Amino acid sequence: MGITIHQNVTFNHLPEILSLGYDYIVLDMGVLNQYTLPEFWRNDIHFVLGHSYPTKGPYYHNFINFIFSSFRGENLNKKHLKELKIRRNISFLDNLGLKDNAKNFYKQYQVSLDIVPFIQNPFQLTSNEWRFFQALLKDFSI
Repeated sequence: MGITIHQNVTFNHLPEILSLGYDYIVLDMGVLNQYTLPEFWRNDIHFVLGHSYPTKGPYYHNFINFIFSSFRGENLNKKHLKELKIRRNISFLDNLGLKDNAKNFYKQYQVSLDIVPFIQNPFQLTSNEWRFFQALLKDFSI
């Protein structure tokens, strides 16, 4: 599988990149806000990356609420979160998180997080790193 990196991409470049016929396209939306949400929802699979550290957890939860309210127009609850994850192919990730922090985040907010491991070289994945991505993608239908 080849990887092509397009540096300094703006929304003006998207039509050109989308027309290149790639099987998969990863878009780093930077900071998700009301201007980038339409492009975020247009994609097939959604990964939301944040931190479960005790000091950052409330901000991540507010961010998840922002995403959810843009989809449903209402506040997050456990039933709707499950629907969102299934119908919209969305997964919430904990960047370099610790298991205990992710567990505490779940206890406090009822949102499960997949912990992203440290990846030293994204262009040469180890077998463990590759297994992480396979496990992450197994539940998604595209």
